[in-house]
Amino acid sequence: MALKKLNVKVEETKRNTDMLEVQVAGDEVAKYNAASEAQKAAIADMNAQGPILKDNALGELFVHNAKTPGDPATSVLLVDETGKACRCSFTAKYSQVNGEQASVIFDNYFKGRKVTLPGQKPKPVDINDFVVETVVTSFNSAVFLDQAGNFDDKIYNKFKLAVDRVAKELKMDSPMGTKKVVLPKPNFHALRWTVFTAEDQAVLNQALPNVTQLVPVVEQAKKAK
Repeated sequence: MALKKLNVKVEETKRNTDMLEVQVAGDEVAKYNAASEAQKAAIADMNAQGPILKDNALGELFVHNAKTPGDPATSVLLVDETGKACRCSFTAKYSQVNGEQASVIFDNYFKGRKVTLPGQKPKPVDINDFVVETVVTSFNSAVFLDQAGNFDDKIYNKFKLAVDRVAKELKMDSPMGTKKVVLPKPNFHALRWTVFTAEDQAVLNQALPNVTQLVPVVEQAKKAK
């Protein structure tokens, strides 16, 4: 099947400049530029309203989950006076943590505080009960390409058999790499509701940020009208 041709007349204008000027029929450029400006304005509005909506949602979610840690809520439905709705999801997916910053927050905010972990007696708050420094791996697949950018099967197959041995043989850096990162422990998201108060949760978010999403709910908005 042949490529469909666009039925638009264009005229190229040569000028003494680094940029070619092409005349396009209709107002497609104007529409695109207007849409681009509208998008920028919309993003600016979302960036301004987002933190306000998250504060409203998380305040209620923190109180609820601290009171009922065995049945924590994961989402909050926000509905304004116009009936428009938005869902705020507080996920168990956490970002890599700035270890030093998290330590300072824990040391300052929870200084002198004791908490009770499952099956244990009350003990001073210790960041190591909730966060761990671990190692993540990376892989540099560029070593499988030759100087022309083509994939080299021979190198790839050898690396499959013995990464470190072949790296030394070919006098290449090993494509395998590691780095240390700090991450919340797997049970932290459930443990936070049991161990810490509703007031503590915002501080924990500063130290151990997670993924919190806002999504418009069109169906709810229609029903509210």
